Amino acid sequence: MKHQLWVVVLLAGITCTECAPKGRWSPDLDSPPVIVTLRPDAEWTDTGMTVSEGARFFFTASGEIFWTRRKTAAGPDGVNGGLGWYIGGGGLIGRIGATSKPFDIGARTHPFQSRYVRSRRQFPPPPIAMARSGELFLGFKDFTYGANRGSFEITIRRGR
Repeated sequence: MKHQLWVVVLLAGITCTECAPKGRWSPDLDSPPVIVTLRPDAEWTDTGMTVSEGARFFFTASGEIFWTRRKTAAGPDGVNGGLGWYIGGGGLIGRIGATSKPFDIGARTHPFQSRYVRSRRQFPPPPIAMARSGELFLGFKDFTYGANRGSFEITIRRGR
């Protein structure tokens, strides 16, 4: 009798549409994306976007830059960066306003691996919640001035 009750509770949880986890975000495909080309001749590039605190945005980035002084190339995840969780030097970062703390963005084009070492779970790159309101800037982590080459192309979509 106890086993039958657990089966009913388990099945009810699976079929309950209101029981689905809250907070699932997806890109707003009805509004046009903002596309920004980031060149390595300046530390920060204005996206032309003003964001609101708490708003969520999906970022995807591609391209490669070559740091002349470091004699190395980097993609949006940076040199020795991990997919999603750690952005290495030369990787894509963001900042809101002129004085806020920078935050990591990276390529966000591959599934994220779970942070738990033993887990093999992967999931789509989540949106980034804006910590404050203001103008959105994009830049390179550990920027180095010099005769750098290449570019990143970043697509930004609002979440819903």
